[in-house]
Amino acid sequence: MFQQLPMELEIGDRLSYGGELCTIKFIGEIPAWPNEVALGVEWDNIQKGKHNGSFKGIKYFESELIRLCFLRYSILTIIASNGLDTGSFLKKSKKHDGIRTFYQALVDTYGTSVESKEIKIGSKIVESYGFDKLQKLQSDFPYLKNISLSRKELIGTNEEEEELIKKHLVNLTQLDLSFNLISSWSELLKIVRNLSLEKLRLVGNIFTKDFCTDHTSSLKILDLSFTKVSISLLEVIPSHFPNLQQLHLSDNG
Repeated sequence: MFQQLPMELEIGDRLSYGGELCTIKFIGEIPAWPNEVALGVEWDNIQKGKHNGSFKGIKYFESELIRLCFLRYSILTIIASNGLDTGSFLKKSKKHDGIRTFYQALVDTYGTSVESKEIKIGSKIVESYGFDKLQKLQSDFPYLKNISLSRKELIGTNEEEEELIKKHLVNLTQLDLSFNLISSWSELLKIVRNLSLEKLRLVGNIFTKDFCTDHTSSLKILDLSFTKVSISLLEVIPSHFPNLQQLHLSDNG
Protein backbone atom coordinates (compact mmCIF):
# COMPACT_ATOMS: atom_id res chain seq x y z
CA MET A 1 0.00 0.00 0.00
CA PHE A 2 2.05 2.91 -1.30
CA GLN A 3 1.70 6.64 -0.91
CA GLN A 4 3.25 9.53 -2.72
CA LEU A 5 5.53 11.68 -0.62
CA PRO A 6 3.43 13.60 1.92
CA MET A 7 5.85 16.49 2.25
CA GLU A 8 8.23 18.59 0.20
CA LEU A 9 11.49 16.88 -0.49
CA GLU A 10 14.46 17.98 1.60
CA ILE A 11 18.19 17.47 1.46
CA GLY A 12 18.94 14.23 3.26
CA ASP A 13 15.65 12.52 2.38
CA ARG A 14 15.88 8.99 1.07
CA LEU A 15 14.21 7.55 -2.04
CA SER A 16 14.16 4.25 -3.91
CA TYR A 17 14.14 3.79 -7.68
CA GLY A 18 13.83 0.27 -9.05
CA GLY A 19 14.90 -1.11 -5.70
CA GLU A 20 18.05 1.05 -5.57
CA LEU A 21 18.34 3.37 -2.56
CA CYS A 22 19.71 6.88 -2.69
CA THR A 23 20.07 10.03 -0.58
CA ILE A 24 19.05 13.44 -1.90
CA LYS A 25 22.05 15.78 -1.86
CA PHE A 26 20.82 18.60 -4.12
CA ILE A 27 17.44 20.05 -5.19
CA GLY A 28 17.34 22.72 -7.90
CA GLU A 29 17.91 23.46 -11.57
CA ILE A 30 20.78 22.34 -13.76
CA PRO A 31 21.54 23.61 -17.31
CA ALA A 32 20.57 20.30 -18.92
CA TRP A 33 16.96 20.58 -17.66
CA PRO A 34 16.14 24.33 -17.63
CA ASN A 35 12.43 23.88 -16.86
CA GLU A 36 12.70 20.91 -14.50
CA VAL A 37 13.57 20.53 -10.85
CA ALA A 38 16.55 18.21 -10.61
CA LEU A 39 17.47 15.95 -7.72
CA GLY A 40 21.15 15.32 -7.15
CA VAL A 41 21.35 11.92 -5.48
CA GLU A 42 24.03 9.74 -4.00
CA TRP A 43 23.45 6.04 -4.64
CA ASP A 44 24.09 3.38 -2.01
CA ASN A 45 25.12 1.09 -4.88
CA ILE A 46 28.30 2.60 -6.35
CA GLN A 47 27.62 0.95 -9.71
CA LYS A 48 24.64 3.29 -10.18
CA GLY A 49 26.80 6.40 -9.99
CA LYS A 50 27.56 8.54 -13.05
CA HIS A 51 29.56 11.43 -11.56
CA ASN A 52 30.83 12.94 -8.31
CA GLY A 53 28.22 15.68 -8.00
CA SER A 54 29.61 17.91 -10.75
CA PHE A 55 28.09 18.96 -14.06
CA LYS A 56 30.08 20.83 -16.73
CA GLY A 57 32.64 21.96 -14.19
CA ILE A 58 30.12 23.12 -11.57
CA LYS A 59 30.04 21.27 -8.26
CA TYR A 60 26.45 20.79 -7.05
CA PHE A 61 26.99 18.29 -4.21
CA GLU A 62 29.59 16.04 -2.62
CA SER A 63 29.60 12.26 -2.96
CA GLU A 64 30.45 11.31 0.59
CA LEU A 65 29.88 7.61 0.07
CA ILE A 66 33.27 7.29 -1.65
CA ARG A 67 34.93 6.55 1.68
CA LEU A 68 32.72 3.48 2.13
CA CYS A 69 33.37 1.89 -1.26
CA PHE A 70 36.46 -0.05 -0.29
CA LEU A 71 34.64 -1.65 2.62
CA ARG A 72 31.79 -3.13 0.58
CA TYR A 73 33.27 -3.76 -2.84
CA SER A 74 36.48 -5.17 -4.21
CA ILE A 75 38.92 -2.92 -6.05
CA LEU A 76 38.05 -4.72 -9.32
CA THR A 77 34.35 -3.96 -8.84
CA ILE A 78 35.11 -0.29 -8.28
CA ILE A 79 37.28 -0.12 -11.40
CA ALA A 80 34.62 -1.95 -13.45
CA SER A 81 32.02 0.60 -12.36
CA ASN A 82 32.40 4.33 -12.85
CA GLY A 83 35.46 4.71 -10.70
CA LEU A 84 34.48 6.20 -7.36
CA ASP A 85 31.58 8.27 -8.65
CA THR A 86 28.39 7.59 -6.71
CA GLY A 87 26.20 10.53 -7.75
CA SER A 88 23.73 11.29 -10.51
CA PHE A 89 20.91 13.69 -11.37
CA LEU A 90 17.27 12.66 -11.64
CA LYS A 91 14.24 14.67 -12.63
CA LYS A 92 11.99 15.29 -9.63
CA SER A 93 9.07 14.14 -11.77
CA LYS A 94 10.63 10.69 -12.20
CA LYS A 95 8.46 8.09 -10.49
CA HIS A 96 10.03 6.50 -7.43
CA ASP A 97 9.13 3.20 -5.76
CA GLY A 98 6.72 4.82 -3.30
CA ILE A 99 6.77 4.99 0.48
CA ARG A 100 5.11 3.26 3.41
CA THR A 101 4.56 4.09 7.03
CA PHE A 102 5.54 1.52 9.63
CA TYR A 103 2.04 0.20 10.24
CA GLN A 104 1.27 0.01 6.53
CA ALA A 105 4.40 -2.08 6.01
CA LEU A 106 3.45 -4.27 8.96
CA VAL A 107 -0.05 -5.01 7.67
CA ASP A 108 1.14 -5.44 4.08
CA THR A 109 3.84 -7.90 5.15
CA TYR A 110 2.07 -9.91 7.83
CA GLY A 111 -1.44 -9.79 6.35
CA THR A 112 -2.56 -11.37 3.09
CA SER A 113 -5.25 -10.46 0.58
CA VAL A 114 -6.38 -7.42 2.52
CA GLU A 115 -8.38 -4.87 0.56
CA SER A 116 -7.93 -1.16 1.21
CA LYS A 117 -10.52 1.57 1.08
CA GLU A 118 -10.91 5.18 2.10
CA ILE A 119 -12.76 5.99 5.30
CA LYS A 120 -13.34 9.31 6.99
CA ILE A 121 -12.18 9.89 10.55
CA GLY A 122 -13.03 13.34 11.86
CA SER A 123 -11.93 15.83 9.25
CA LYS A 124 -9.23 13.56 7.81
CA ILE A 125 -9.41 11.22 4.86
CA VAL A 126 -7.15 8.28 5.62
CA GLU A 127 -6.43 5.15 3.68
CA SER A 128 -7.25 2.13 5.77
CA TYR A 129 -8.16 -1.51 5.55
CA GLY A 130 -11.67 -2.85 5.93
CA PHE A 131 -12.41 -2.83 9.64
CA ASP A 132 -13.25 -6.55 9.90
CA LYS A 133 -10.10 -7.67 8.10
CA LEU A 134 -7.90 -5.21 9.95
CA GLN A 135 -9.32 -6.34 13.29
CA LYS A 136 -8.50 -9.95 12.42
CA LEU A 137 -4.94 -9.04 11.50
CA GLN A 138 -4.45 -6.96 14.62
CA SER A 139 -5.69 -9.80 16.80
CA ASP A 140 -2.67 -11.81 15.63
CA PHE A 141 -0.07 -9.04 16.06
CA PRO A 142 0.39 -9.51 19.85
CA TYR A 143 1.85 -12.97 19.13
CA LEU A 144 4.64 -11.54 16.99
CA LYS A 145 8.06 -11.59 18.67
CA ASN A 146 10.35 -11.17 15.67
CA ILE A 147 9.44 -8.89 12.73
CA SER A 148 11.35 -8.18 9.53
CA LEU A 149 10.28 -5.14 7.51
CA SER A 150 13.44 -4.94 5.47
CA ARG A 151 13.27 -3.19 2.06
CA LYS A 152 9.69 -1.96 2.44
CA GLU A 153 10.22 1.71 1.42
CA LEU A 154 9.44 2.60 5.03
CA ILE A 155 9.91 6.25 6.05
CA GLY A 156 8.49 6.50 9.58
CA THR A 157 5.16 6.61 11.40
CA ASN A 158 2.51 9.02 12.74
CA GLU A 159 0.60 9.67 15.96
CA GLU A 160 -2.29 7.35 15.11
CA GLU A 161 0.10 4.54 14.29
CA GLU A 162 2.08 5.05 17.48
CA GLU A 163 -1.01 4.15 19.48
CA LEU A 164 -1.53 1.03 17.36
CA ILE A 165 2.12 0.02 17.75
CA LYS A 166 1.89 0.38 21.52
CA LYS A 167 -1.38 -1.56 21.68
CA HIS A 168 -0.71 -4.44 19.29
CA LEU A 169 3.04 -5.20 19.36
CA VAL A 170 3.29 -5.93 23.06
CA ASN A 171 5.54 -9.00 22.76
CA LEU A 172 7.86 -7.81 20.02
CA THR A 173 11.54 -8.22 20.98
CA GLN A 174 13.36 -8.21 17.62
CA LEU A 175 12.80 -5.79 14.74
CA ASP A 176 14.60 -5.57 11.39
CA LEU A 177 14.14 -2.27 9.53
CA SER A 178 17.17 -2.69 7.26
CA PHE A 179 17.47 -0.94 3.88
CA ASN A 180 14.51 1.37 4.24
CA LEU A 181 14.10 5.14 3.70
CA ILE A 182 14.31 6.36 7.29
CA SER A 183 16.53 9.45 7.37
CA SER A 184 15.23 11.08 10.56
CA TRP A 185 16.40 9.65 13.89
CA SER A 186 13.32 11.18 15.51
CA GLU A 187 11.09 9.18 13.15
CA LEU A 188 12.91 6.02 14.13
CA LEU A 189 12.39 6.78 17.82
CA LYS A 190 8.64 7.25 17.28
CA ILE A 191 8.55 3.59 16.27
CA VAL A 192 10.80 2.03 18.89
CA ARG A 193 9.88 4.06 21.96
CA ASN A 194 6.57 2.19 22.26
CA LEU A 195 8.20 -1.24 21.98
CA SER A 196 10.07 -3.46 24.45
CA LEU A 197 12.76 -4.35 21.94
CA GLU A 198 15.93 -6.24 22.71
CA LYS A 199 17.40 -6.24 19.18
CA LEU A 200 17.08 -3.65 16.39
CA ARG A 201 18.66 -3.87 12.92
CA LEU A 202 18.94 -0.62 10.94
CA VAL A 203 21.49 -1.75 8.33
CA GLY A 204 21.44 0.38 5.18
CA ASN A 205 19.40 3.29 6.53
CA ILE A 206 21.27 6.61 6.43
CA PHE A 207 20.33 9.03 9.19
CA THR A 208 20.96 12.69 8.45
CA LYS A 209 18.40 14.55 10.60
CA ASP A 210 16.95 15.17 14.05
CA PHE A 211 19.35 13.66 16.55
CA CYS A 212 17.19 14.44 19.60
CA THR A 213 17.93 13.03 23.05
CA ASP A 214 14.60 12.78 24.85
CA HIS A 215 13.62 9.10 24.67
CA THR A 216 14.98 5.88 26.11
CA SER A 217 14.53 2.22 25.30
CA SER A 218 15.28 -1.23 26.75
CA LEU A 219 17.30 -2.16 23.67
CA LYS A 220 20.32 -4.45 24.16
CA ILE A 221 21.58 -5.03 20.60
CA LEU A 222 21.72 -2.30 17.92
CA ASP A 223 23.05 -2.86 14.40
CA LEU A 224 24.03 0.35 12.59
CA SER A 225 26.19 -1.31 9.94
CA PHE A 226 26.46 0.54 6.61
CA THR A 227 24.55 3.59 7.85
CA LYS A 228 27.26 6.26 7.42
CA VAL A 229 26.87 6.71 11.16
CA SER A 230 27.91 10.19 12.31
CA ILE A 231 29.50 11.45 15.50
CA SER A 232 26.26 13.36 16.19
CA LEU A 233 24.31 10.11 16.14
CA LEU A 234 26.83 8.20 18.22
CA GLU A 235 26.70 10.88 20.88
CA VAL A 236 22.95 10.48 21.48
CA ILE A 237 22.81 6.67 21.45
CA PRO A 238 23.64 6.24 25.18
CA SER A 239 20.72 8.46 26.19
CA HIS A 240 18.29 6.51 24.01
CA PHE A 241 19.54 3.03 24.81
CA PRO A 242 21.11 3.01 28.32
CA ASN A 243 20.92 -0.80 28.52
CA LEU A 244 22.76 -1.38 25.26
CA GLN A 245 25.20 -4.30 25.35
CA GLN A 246 26.18 -4.64 21.67
CA LEU A 247 26.62 -1.93 19.04
CA HIS A 248 27.48 -3.06 15.51
CA LEU A 249 29.19 -0.44 13.32
CA SER A 250 30.80 -2.36 10.46
CA ASP A 251 31.05 -0.91 6.94
CA ASN A 252 31.01 2.68 8.13
CA GLY A 253 34.46 3.81 7.09
